[in-house]
Formats: sequence, structure tokens, C-alpha cells
Amino acid sequence: MQNKTIAWLASVLALSTLLWSIQLALSEGFLAADSIEVLIDNITTQSGFYSAIYLNATLLTLLTVALFGALYSLEETKNSIWAKIAFPFIPIYGLLNLLAYLSQVFIVPLLIAMYQNPETVELAKVLLGFTLHTWPGSTIESINGLAY
Repeated sequence: MQNKTIAWLASVLALSTLLWSIQLALSEGFLAADSIEVLIDNITTQSGFYSAIYLNATLLTLLTVALFGALYSLEETKNSIWAKIAFPFIPIYGLLNLLAYLSQVFIVPLLIAMYQNPETVELAKVLLGFTLHTWPGSTIESINGLAY
């Protein structure tokens, strides 16, 4: 039964990864920008697609955590030292990636709305610089990197 679960998770993860790869290939033009203003404008015009990319990344993270958990459970029964060493990676990977990806779905749209208000545009620009996953050196980019 455990092997079937692992095979199913691996198959769904592979299909989701394929979809995510296609999404990234299609988004290459609008996620690469020379200035934060251009990146914000690109995300604003493609907000639905942008959210879909990060919702799929969230699904990938959840499926990966489930697969890692299933693999851990399989190896744990063998009393493997490697399973015990690898186990702490699973929740760290999951939590940091969920923070990175879900922030793009829930926090970035709020900050973009703030950016469109002339009274809060400068503050929003600074906060988006910390929050946008694809902006080089952003806090979220660093958190995502730490997950790995």
C-alpha cells in the first residue's frame, strides 16, 4: 500500500511540475524586469496568471512534503539513520516554501493595491521590494532559498 501511495504522489508531483514548468516558460517575459516599477506593472497586468503560478508552486510544495513524509515513513521502518537525519528537513522545507509562495498570492496583491494609491506608493514600493519573489535580493527570495 505504501509503495502505491508513493507512486501516486510521485506521479501527481511530476504532472504538477510539468504544468509549473510551462507556466514559468510562459511567464519569463513579464517576471524579468530591470526596475521594480516595471515588475509591479507586469504583475498587475498579469495578476491572475501570477497567482496561478504561485498557487501551483504551493501545490508542488504540499505534494513534495507529502512525498517526503511517505518516503520517511518507508525508511523509518528500516530504522535508517538517514531517515532520522533527513526528517527535520521536511517541515523546514514546507514552511519556508509555503511562506514564500503564499505571500505572492495573498500579500503581494494587497501591496499592489497600496502601490496604486498615490499616498502610499513609496511605502508600497519598498515593501514590494522585500516581498516580490522574483525581485533580486528580496526577503522572500532569500526565504525561498533557505528552504533548500
